[in-house]
Amino acid sequence: MSRAFDSTTLDATPSPRPREGRGTSEIRPREVSPSTTLEGDAELAALLAERIAWFGFGSAALSAAFLTYRTIAQIFTSHEPWGLTFWTHLGSVIAFLGMALAARSRRFAPSTLRRIEAVGILGANACLLVMTSQITLDVRPQYIALLGMGTSLFLRSALVPSSGRFTLLLGAALAGPLAFVVYRMGLDFVPPIEAVHPDAIELLSNPTRYAQGTTVDALAWWAVLVAASAVSSRVIYGLRSEVRAVRKLGRYHLEERLGAGGMGIVYKARHALLERPTAVKVLPPDRLTEEGRRRFAREVQQTAKLRHPSTITVFDYGRTAAGLFYYAMEYVEGATLGEAVAVSGPQPEGRVVAILRAVAGALVEAHGRGLVHRDLKPANIMVHLPHRYGGVMEATKVLDFGLVRNLLDTDAARTQPGTLRGTPQYLSPEAIRDPDVAGAPADLYALGAVGYFLLAGAPVFDGATVIEVCAQHLRDTPVPPSVRRGAPVHPALERLVLACLEKRPEDRPSSALALEEALGALSDLTWSSEDASAWWETHGDAIVAGRARHRAQVSEELDPLRSPRGAQAA
Repeated sequence: MSRAFDSTTLDATPSPRPREGRGTSEIRPREVSPSTTLEGDAELAALLAERIAWFGFGSAALSAAFLTYRTIAQIFTSHEPWGLTFWTHLGSVIAFLGMALAARSRRFAPSTLRRIEAVGILGANACLLVMTSQITLDVRPQYIALLGMGTSLFLRSALVPSSGRFTLLLGAALAGPLAFVVYRMGLDFVPPIEAVHPDAIELLSNPTRYAQGTTVDALAWWAVLVAASAVSSRVIYGLRSEVRAVRKLGRYHLEERLGAGGMGIVYKARHALLERPTAVKVLPPDRLTEEGRRRFAREVQQTAKLRHPSTITVFDYGRTAAGLFYYAMEYVEGATLGEAVAVSGPQPEGRVVAILRAVAGALVEAHGRGLVHRDLKPANIMVHLPHRYGGVMEATKVLDFGLVRNLLDTDAARTQPGTLRGTPQYLSPEAIRDPDVAGAPADLYALGAVGYFLLAGAPVFDGATVIEVCAQHLRDTPVPPSVRRGAPVHPALERLVLACLEKRPEDRPSSALALEEALGALSDLTWSSEDASAWWETHGDAIVAGRARHRAQVSEELDPLRSPRGAQAA
């Protein structure tokens, strides 16, 4: 599946892969400097153009609606509707429309769009002030001006990405014309004597004092409106900046969310310069504890040492200025084993052998380095689309070393009592009893459970609760996959899968290498490139449709984008 991102800049120099020998124990994250500004960003230009256009059209529509109402009311009350107030009001509508149409053309840089926006707002509000200056002061036209100008500024703060500072500058620029018009109206106001309250006679006998009072009153209300709009701009702008900081990690532009795992969220991304599809795993801020950082760094460092073609390749590791840790890895275009079974049921025996043998090969290398995966499951194993890789044989990739454990690391923190590490349907009995003593045989048990799932189309054990599933792993004998499948399974393959599911570690295959060799001996069970291509031709569209349904059911965490045929599990 997939999703998008945006802001924070990273050094363009690619991180070297760690070399064998001295210095291989750690890859250090590259520091990411904060982005300089949102200006100059092509994405911002597109967003600004769109939002300024929305604001311009919306403001023009509101102003035109009020103009229409005033004109009709004046016609029915025998007033002259076509005076200066009509034409200046129409001028505000035209100013907003002109701003919207200019922005909608999308031909301008962000700095130019800001100027267009400022000119449009100042021009429209200047027309509004001239219009209100023609209205007699006994109906309080300054409040009509404040209502129109305040509505315009607040609508802008909600729609147009802008800092609070820029909103304050716009408000300050409009304060001068507002004060001038209100002051001039105050000086010229001569009310009918019968309408004057006795307490106001002294004030009205001094036009300058009266004009000063009305001006101060209008500016006070304008200051409140500007402050509220600036706060709105700052909050909305700040939220968007945070999203941009998450949606762009250095040179990696994240396009869609692929999934979430025990340690982070994975996104499909594209390197800004190389244009290479990449998967980026991000450690969410709520997991940025010391233990979370340490585990995340260990995952990257341990995974980066692995070179087997069936193990995901790590390209880069970094940390943003905001403190988000992430790493970039190979993007696999294909399907998880869970998706494969969901769309076509139990898998062909030849394909099962090819997948299990590839994963066993990856485990040979990992176990040789003292690494235990601890979370092998269908969602963490993918098969490539063969025709997307030059027509080569369908390949298998092992993903997500988020729960990897180094058996040689005696300083590793112990698991909290009562805590399970992994997915219950694929946990070995010893991993359930004590996750810290589970070694390489636990991975073989999990791989046997994956093989069973592929052959039977269902997990070895299932239940209503985690406790029920774990209890079955501890005490129950699995039903042969041929029985669950409802069709014969190659006897040697079935025996090998069930051998991996033995309760005692010593009763399972002696090592991943022994399992790989045993699977290789099943030479009569084959899965050719033609077989794989035919399978994808038949079921590829169903996988895409399944992902679309899943996206519709899951609440948005980031912007949802269209998903290509292929997804990488977290």
